[in-house]
Amino acid sequence: MAARPCLALFFVLVAASAAGAQERFAAADQNGDRKLDVTEFKVLIDSVAAGGQGMAIKVKRLQRYDTAFARLDANQDGFVSVSELAALQ
Repeated sequence: MAARPCLALFFVLVAASAAGAQERFAAADQNGDRKLDVTEFKVLIDSVAAGGQGMAIKVKRLQRYDTAFARLDANQDGFVSVSELAALQ
């Protein structure tokens, strides 16, 4: 069974070191509010895809950012927070 795009960020965080994951999240979090909107999430996925991570590449290639984002945004507030990402682990 193929991994769903909603799991892309989970695989990214597991594959990366904790410090590396935090750095990528912080770099994508352009306004520093410790949560990502759809635009910031796209920046994160593109950064990870550029690093060669397979699921991020797939999300980017298929342009499934919105689908992945919606599935990660557990409380549907329009943001993916650090706590929502931590809940995946």
